[in-house]
This record gives sequence, structure tokens and C-alpha cells, in this order.
Amino acid sequence: MTRPSVGAGPNGGVRRLLAKVLHRDVLHLVRGSGFIFACRVGGAVLALVTQWVLARWMGAEDLGSYLLAYSWMILVARLSGLGYNSASVRFIGAGIAHDDPSIIRGFVTFTTRMVYGVSIAAAVVGAVGSFLLVGRTGANPWPMVIAFAAVPIIAGSSNLFGFAASYAWFRAAFLPNTILRPALFLGSVCVLWWLGTSIGVTGVMLLQAGSMAVTLATLLWVVRKPLRQRIAGVSPRFERRLWTHASLALLIISLFRDYLPELSIIVAGVYLTSEEIAIFTIGYRIAALISFVLFAVDSFTFPQIAQAAALNDRDALRTHAVRATRLTFLASLGALVGFWLFGRFVLGLFGEEFIEGYTLLLIIAVAQVLRASVGPVLPLLTVGGHERESLKVYGVSLVVVAPVVMVLAPAWGVVGVGVAVASVIVLSSLALNHRVRHLMGINPSILSSISRSSGP
Repeated sequence: MTRPSVGAGPNGGVRRLLAKVLHRDVLHLVRGSGFIFACRVGGAVLALVTQWVLARWMGAEDLGSYLLAYSWMILVARLSGLGYNSASVRFIGAGIAHDDPSIIRGFVTFTTRMVYGVSIAAAVVGAVGSFLLVGRTGANPWPMVIAFAAVPIIAGSSNLFGFAASYAWFRAAFLPNTILRPALFLGSVCVLWWLGTSIGVTGVMLLQAGSMAVTLATLLWVVRKPLRQRIAGVSPRFERRLWTHASLALLIISLFRDYLPELSIIVAGVYLTSEEIAIFTIGYRIAALISFVLFAVDSFTFPQIAQAAALNDRDALRTHAVRATRLTFLASLGALVGFWLFGRFVLGLFGEEFIEGYTLLLIIAVAQVLRASVGPVLPLLTVGGHERESLKVYGVSLVVVAPVVMVLAPAWGVVGVGVAVASVIVLSSLALNHRVRHLMGINPSILSSISRSSGP
């Protein structure tokens, strides 16, 4: 009688998958992306604690008003960045792979000028427009005016973040944006709360803008000097048309990937009360902790994928993608179980009214797990020069999400917005996976990984 081989039987695929997850190369991925994940989670915790303090200090209604202004600020800043920060890893990564500092200097010079020029113009138009339009309604226009005034600060910080991430300077890229800024904001809010000061939504927006200004100054200090050392003494070479076309495509992609909650809040704000906006935001932010796993692993893997694509090393592309999928899927699945068990308790910390967001929390969490299961499809399409395929998918998604929210929000409230957002996340992820398989011959999904693990 022969002894069954290791991994045989119905659970063999799972055992082999776990063995591969614990492989030393994947452990290296865990260590490398662990710092990024810790920064994102740490920043998210700081943000949630801040929103808890604001909810207790201001109440759900004022918190909703602040979050609406903040959403406009973040959205306009992202638009003003024109997608160059997302394109940095691809173009600077190619420059690094081919040892071509002239193209890197050209990209840095051109994108910096464009981002500051466009963001300053957007800030002036938005601030003046807010003062005139919001003021006519009798509402307080200053939170929106301050939000628009801070747009160049955020856009500049995002651009510097892209430069640092391209060189894998993860500490310089992530610590100021994800830890320093929310820590400064939380600290200032807590001090004023402890002193018993009442500053309202306008004061809170001023504190947020101040913390962002300190963050920009820090990034300028820690990123510009080492960057100049690498591109000093060379003449810049420009490929403006290529950079702009690719970046604008990535801008649409990043709007969907990174700013879907802000877009949803702006659309749903017509139908939801300020309290419901606050409940949606808190529930979504907690569920978004899963997406931080995806972001951390993608950020650590992206430079490696970009350089493998520049060298046309398809085997390396496949290896990096599969390892990333295994790690993100298992981590996100564990997070979903945690939300199911402790979600009501965590939401209740913000106030009893926030427990209404438990169903929303689970809906978004399930969507994030399914998103993780398809693999790092966006980085693969980006480095493969297929960002237009991503643009098609995300462009349709952005067009679809607004009317779906408009239909479901009046009928189901917060849960309706959650269903709309989750549906678009899942369908777009499946569509991107299909494009990767068709265009690049790589299937990075967890189903493909399990199938290979359980094979002979």
C-alpha cells in the first residue's frame, strides 16, 4: 500500500498553497510590504481615531459637513495632479532599468511644473466659486474655501510621493503622508478638545490644511536632495506627449481605485443626511483596511514589476504577480472574518448611531476580498503599456457608479450606496483580470494559483 503524497486529497491544494505562501521569497515580500502596510494601517488608525474624536466633539452632523468639504479637497487635488504621480513608477522605473537619468530628470521637471500650475489655478477657481455660490445659500462657505486653498499642497505632496516610490524610498514616501500628517492633525484636534475649545468645521479644516503644509515641507526636505543627486549634471530629455497620455489614463484609474468613497459621498450627498454621510464614511474607512494590504503589496512589488517589464522578463512578471496574489488574498480573508466578529463593537466606539453601518462594512469588505482574489492586475497592465485597457474599465465604472448610487441611495440609504460601490469594485476587478489574461498571457488570480498548487 503506497503512502499518500504530501498534499494529496481534498485539502492538498490548500496545504500546497500555504506552503508556497510561507516560501522564503514570499516572506521577503511580507517583510518588504510589511513596512508599507504598517504605515497605511497606522495612518488609517490615526484617521479613524481622529474621526472618533471629531464625532464625539462635533457630532455626526458637523462631522458629515467636514467630510464633504474634505472629499472635495481630495478629489480636486487628485485631478490637479493629472495622474503624474501614478505614472512615476512606470517612467522613472524604466529610466532606472536602462540607466537613463536624462529621461528621469525630464519627467521630474515637467511634471512638477504642470502639477503646481494646474493645482494653483484649480485652487483659485474653487475657492472663489465656493465663496460666491455657497455663501448665497446662507451656509458657511469657509470650510470649502479652505479646502480648495489646500489643493496645491496635497497635489505637490502626491507628486513627491510618486518620485520617492519609484526609487523604492518607502520611508520617505510613506512616513510623511501616512503617519506624520494624520498624527499632527490628531494631536492638534486632541489638544483643542482637551482645552474645551469650540472651533467648528472651519477651524477643523484649518488644522487639516496646516498639517498638510508641514507634510509637504517634510517631503521637500527628504525627497528632493537625494533625487537631485541622482539626476544632477545631465540634460533633461522630454517625452511630454507620452507622459501626459499615459498619466491622464492613470488619473481616471486612480480616481476609481483610490477616491471612490469621496466620489460616492459627493453623489450621495444629495440624498443622504450629514449623519448618514458620516456613517457611510466610517464604515467604508474601516472596511478599506483590507485595501491597504493590496496597496502595500502592490507598492512593494510595483518597482520590481516595472523593471521586469522594461527588460521583457515575462517569467519574473508572473512570479511577482502570483506571490502578491497569494499574500493579499489570505490577508484580506482574515480581515473579513475579523470584521464579521468585531465590526459592531468597533463601529459602536464612534457612537451608537454608527452601528447602523455594520451591513455596509461587511458588503465593502467582501468586495475587497474579491478584489484581492484577481491579483495585481492594475500594475501588470500599467507596466505592460496597457493603461488604456484599464482606462476603459475604470472609465465605464466611474460613469456607472453615479447613476447606480442615485438609484439605490434614496431607496436603501447607506446600504444602497454600499451595494452600488461594492458591485462596481467587483465587476471592474473581474474585467481587469480578463484583460490581463488576454493581453499578457498571465492569470494572477487566486483560482489559478490554487489550481497550479494542487496539480501534479
